[in-house]
Amino acid sequence: MVSFIRSYKWPVLLLIASLCAAGTAGGAGKSYRISLSVTGLVPGAGIVLVNNGTEELSVAGNGSHTFKNPQEDGSAYEIAIRQQPDSLRCMVTGGSGTVKGADIKNVSVTCPMAYRNSLVWMRCTNGQVWNAARGDCTGTGKPGSFGAVQVRFCGTNDNACNGGSDAGDLSSGEAFEACSKLNRGSGTYGLTSWRLPSKDELASLVVCTDGTAVPLRDYGSDPYKCGWKGKNYSNGGWKSPALDNGLFPNSLSLEYWSGSPNGKNRSSAWYTAFQNGWTHTAVKSGRSYVRCVAGPQ
Repeated sequence: MVSFIRSYKWPVLLLIASLCAAGTAGGAGKSYRISLSVTGLVPGAGIVLVNNGTEELSVAGNGSHTFKNPQEDGSAYEIAIRQQPDSLRCMVTGGSGTVKGADIKNVSVTCPMAYRNSLVWMRCTNGQVWNAARGDCTGTGKPGSFGAVQVRFCGTNDNACNGGSDAGDLSSGEAFEACSKLNRGSGTYGLTSWRLPSKDELASLVVCTDGTAVPLRDYGSDPYKCGWKGKNYSNGGWKSPALDNGLFPNSLSLEYWSGSPNGKNRSSAWYTAFQNGWTHTAVKSGRSYVRCVAGPQ
């Protein structure tokens, strides 16, 4: 009986070792899900994401989304944007790493920039901060302005801030600095070409809720802007501010500087009034809001 047990000792040990190895291999083969949160999309805007350049995930709304195929423990993942929305520019945070024994839940996608007329626009007014958790401009400040700051086009009513030429490019001053500061270091949101929009670029953002065509003509050539006649704000069903409030949340129904000086009067520069869609001029030492733009791209 003793010899029988001894004769099977090594086969039994080999069998136990094989079972242990199989158990270890089974643990290494576990797989986990990759989920991400999406904020800042507007109705009708969709985005296509990709993991490791192969598996796509089409997203049509904000919230939590998960890639269909689980990923093996110990493997690398890299989430990127394969196709941007038509009207937005989005970015991924926490998109690369290694699966380490748990589902991946710290990847986020948010859309702090708008895309119109081949230009990339800051969705927030200068002074506001994009709130990635909410997907809007409520990151700082009090309700009503959320930190938006009014600045002067120039400290003096002359051509000192626009290259010494009445129609020269803006090259200094508070309004210039509001956008140029975004280009310092590696830039903001991956771009280093932020600037004030030109008069016509800024006016192209006007959207009238009564269906009036955009961009509207300058003040003086057409006194009826966005359905506004005299002081009757209700004509035409127009509401303020006169732009796409989904693309530009928490915008102010007030004047925004363009980067275009008035070449016919060195003391003034062009702005767009988003109370009513007017494009007009004001003295350079006056204060207005700023929305920065990059491009075209």
